Amino acid sequence: MAVDVPWLPGDDYRAVVASADGRHAVAVQGLFAPVPVAVTKLHDPTNLAWREFVTDASLNLAGFLVGNEWIAVTDAGAPRGRVVAIGLNSTTPDDPARGARSWRRPT
Repeated sequence: MAVDVPWLPGDDYRAVVASADGRHAVAVQGLFAPVPVAVTKLHDPTNLAWREFVTDASLNLAGFLVGNEWIAVTDAGAPRGRVVAIGLNSTTPDDPARGARSWRRPT
């Protein structure tokens, strides 16, 4: 089965990871500075509807899926790093300046 993901330009490392509960999958691009580029629901694995997630290749977001969020370590806005949670339904996942509407600090 082909994976029709809206990848960023370039041919860097690519992977698709599924959530532990089997509800979502995230396409990640980049080995040393990974970016979660697309997300899909897995309600029908034979008909995946991928949509863009983070499209800014400069955002290093090494992380994993927990429920409905991408939990990641990033240096965006924090030179020494920070942990963030980005909702998979966020309409502005590229914009850490949007505060709680996009990125939040997990507790």
